[in-house]
Amino acid sequence: LSNGVLYYCEDGDYSKVDTCTNNDPYEICQVKGGGRDECVEPSPECPSGNDGYYCGNNPHVPDDKDLSNGVLYHCEDGDYSKVDTCTNNDPYEICHVKGGGHDECVEPSSVCPSGEGYYCGNNPHVPDDLHLVNGRLYECKDGHYSRVDTCTNNPTGGHPPFQVCKVNGYGHDECVDPAPAPAPPPPSPGCPGGKDGHYCGNNPDVPDDLHLVN
Repeated sequence: LSNGVLYYCEDGDYSKVDTCTNNDPYEICQVKGGGRDECVEPSPECPSGNDGYYCGNNPHVPDDKDLSNGVLYHCEDGDYSKVDTCTNNDPYEICHVKGGGHDECVEPSSVCPSGEGYYCGNNPHVPDDLHLVNGRLYECKDGHYSRVDTCTNNPTGGHPPFQVCKVNGYGHDECVDPAPAPAPPPPSPGCPGGKDGHYCGNNPDVPDDLHLVN
């Protein structure tokens, strides 16, 4: 089923009733439970009751607004309109959540996590609001990140396995070969004497590491 669409369920079969989003005024599908979900008008208020500017990743913006992370919106009476993607500015900017309708596009910190160098997008010391992609390698200089390598498209020797972005810390992250797959378990020794059948737990021919109950 599609998010934000209202369905009618009968005997486990679902039929679409309303997309909610094509109504005037714009509505949302509100989950009430017990078969009482419905299309309703969104709250007329902006977060904290303040008209103003809000990043799509502001945690106080309702999820049902489907705003994009890192994009700046203007909210008025609960209605959101896009103001700036932030990421298309020069220099590259991010959408900074300040709250109270005062979110804004700002330049990222001028300091790299542990000095200038190379950082994986999944390095825990890289700020979340930069929205770097997990598994990709970036170079950080003066707080600005530029992609160096996707890692996943560099199979060693020209064939899989693909590489991964390894977090070493202190600006020394790198693309490396993945850890080798664990060795397969040793083959089963089979039944005592190679014969299927019934065996007591205390049969001395049964291996001790099976921990059968006597």
